[in-house]
Amino acid sequence: AYRNWVAGLGHGATYFKAASYLMYDDRFSQLREFILARSNVVVQDDSGIPFRHFNNPGWSIRYHGHYTSPTSLFAKYMQTDLRDAFASNPSSPLAFGSGYHWEPHEANLIIAVRR
Repeated sequence: AYRNWVAGLGHGATYFKAASYLMYDDRFSQLREFILARSNVVVQDDSGIPFRHFNNPGWSIRYHGHYTSPTSLFAKYMQTDLRDAFASNPSSPLAFGSGYHWEPHEANLIIAVRR
């Protein structure tokens, strides 16, 4: 019933912050796929949906801040593809922390816009 209600709201924007890397877990794959199908924009730090789901022609990505690795508590969720994307694409600085990276010089956000 809740999923139908959310689907009835139409396509919109989704924001993930300090999402505990839940979308990396296959137990959340239906929710992850629902969000990817129903969102025109996804704003998130590295703890949201894994970057590999956006690294395709269907999404335009803007990078903000810096990404080198997750915090030590979540080290197993390292995304080398996201690190490489931050290194090879221009990014805008963040003047604030976000999620688990509460220091502005460590924080990252991507804005993924459906093409």
